[in-house]
Amino acid sequence: MTKERQIIFSDPMVRALLDGIKTQTRRLVNPQPEGFSGRWAWETNKWFSDRRQPNGDDDGSPTPCPYGRPGDRLWVREAWSRESWPSGVTTEYRASWGKAGDRLKWKPAIHMPREYSRIRLEITDVRVERLHEISEADALVEGMASMMRGCTRSADEARGWFQYLWNTLHPGIGSWQDNPWVWVISLRRIESS
Repeated sequence: MTKERQIIFSDPMVRALLDGIKTQTRRLVNPQPEGFSGRWAWETNKWFSDRRQPNGDDDGSPTPCPYGRPGDRLWVREAWSRESWPSGVTTEYRASWGKAGDRLKWKPAIHMPREYSRIRLEITDVRVERLHEISEADALVEGMASMMRGCTRSADEARGWFQYLWNTLHPGIGSWQDNPWVWVISLRRIESS
């Protein structure tokens, strides 16, 4: 059964989604597995913990990806505003306005109601890996290609941009230095019908 969930993206990543550049996202596995214990069950899209219960039993409990599994859909939350214009009331999106929108009163993405979302995504793949396993190609489809426009590329430049962005979003626990386990979610944009 296909489910629909919400997911939040920053302005640069919304622009990368709209441009068709961002087709992957990484999100922290929470809670983090201890050490390297545990296994990923591909057939059920769940992480199984190898942690021991206080009584010594293997809990073996599945931890599903909170964003869903292949075939499930996501609606994007982003910074937004409801504005009154002479032509009527519209929903505006900060990612589309840039600096020109500084005069508008933006609401945080977390408060965006479902009906104002303009971007729908379908999950095409989910896997678990350590953050440092991100390849240069994966960093590009994480949206770094849009952030690097006009730059001359050198080896691992997209990974460097990704590392910088990751640390701005995760300055404490879960930072690049921690090399946490992450959900790697591949996405496909769905055109509105």
